[in-house]
Amino acid sequence: MLDFKNLKPEIYQTKYLEVVKTVAAYPKLFSFLKQPIDTGNSLPDYNQTTDYIYLKSKNIKPYDVEFSTATYLDKNTVNSEKYKQIENGDILISRVGKWFGNVALYQSDKKCSFSENILRVKVDASKINAAYLVAYLNSKYGHLQIERAGKGSGQSVINTTTLGSIHIVVPTKEQGGIECQKTLAESVFRSRSDVQTKNNISGKIYSSIDSFIENELELQIPKSNNEIVYQIKPEELEQKRFDPRYYHPHHKKIKHYLKNYGSEPLIDMCDFPTRNKATSFQPDESFLYVEIQNIDTLNGKIKNYSKKFGNNKPDRAKNVIKSGDVIFSLTRPTRKAIARLVLLFLIIL
Repeated sequence: MLDFKNLKPEIYQTKYLEVVKTVAAYPKLFSFLKQPIDTGNSLPDYNQTTDYIYLKSKNIKPYDVEFSTATYLDKNTVNSEKYKQIENGDILISRVGKWFGNVALYQSDKKCSFSENILRVKVDASKINAAYLVAYLNSKYGHLQIERAGKGSGQSVINTTTLGSIHIVVPTKEQGGIECQKTLAESVFRSRSDVQTKNNISGKIYSSIDSFIENELELQIPKSNNEIVYQIKPEELEQKRFDPRYYHPHHKKIKHYLKNYGSEPLIDMCDFPTRNKATSFQPDESFLYVEIQNIDTLNGKIKNYSKKFGNNKPDRAKNVIKSGDVIFSLTRPTRKAIARLVLLFLIIL
């Protein structure tokens, strides 16, 4: 099963080979196209808002296009031969870099062009539903194929040929054909919309703690002016703290303010239990494992934790945590990954 055009060892991992084997009998994307897959053009950004939007790979999110960070084109640019305009119903795929493999459905009538780092797919509506194809390419079976098709030693890149060769699993006529595709796609997109709405509401609810602290406790937290250059005196340095952000003026103001307000250090208000290290699990004994990405930062709950066994215990699985514990991530504090355990079983962190 060697692909002599792509000899990267990682593409021969079991997860990729199993997917390739499973979908091999289904047709390739090429067979569903209305016109050949193409890319956009490298066009000059315009520093003012205009009627012409220019999308880059960072604007392509799973399922949806993010317009809030898009740039714009000068009206003279759109008269050039390079200008390609996206149409409602087009499928856009980020083909390189940090956003590699993101697939979005363009659902807008805005005048919009796209960069050379984006692949544009137009499908034959009589053969496949565009929203279904987006949902499929974002699914496990679609996305693993995109990952495997990526080439390049530094960063993965997918081109029109490798993308077109991806196998697409579609319902048969007996299973409902196009109508089944539409039903599945509508369910997925409706569910995503519902989740996004609930997350937005949740975010507003959870941010109400800020309002409570400021209003009920009559606090006026110092505002940040986002300095990027500042200086400190040698005598202000603290032992073992040489990270510049620790001495940011905004942080110092808040620390000084809270100290004067009469706040207490967390260590004086909480217990930090010392428990047996998670080293005594038997090979066939199972446990739940929590990592930083398993913390939902919107609601402080644990999600999608994984099940492990003693014979494949990760090196980082060292501490036992129990129901009622509050856990904090020790790395990437900007994610605000803090959770309270409401579970009745042991978890390893």
